[in-house]
Amino acid sequence: MASFVRENGNVDCRVDHDTIVTIGKIVLMGIALVIVGVIVLTIVCHRCNIKVNLRSMVNITPSGWVRQPQ
Repeated sequence: MASFVRENGNVDCRVDHDTIVTIGKIVLMGIALVIVGVIVLTIVCHRCNIKVNLRSMVNITPSGWVRQPQ
């Protein structure tokens, strides 16, 4: 990975090519995960909206879910 080399008492950080590639892969994976997360959240929200529409026919009481009389 990154190697620290002392030159004339100064610490010189030399980054290898593999380290740059690894960081690039991590960044790309992070972006991909964010995109996938947004897609999953969108799907979940659509399902939640459907559930909310189903639950709008149901009354909320302190004891729990109670169906409204028809």
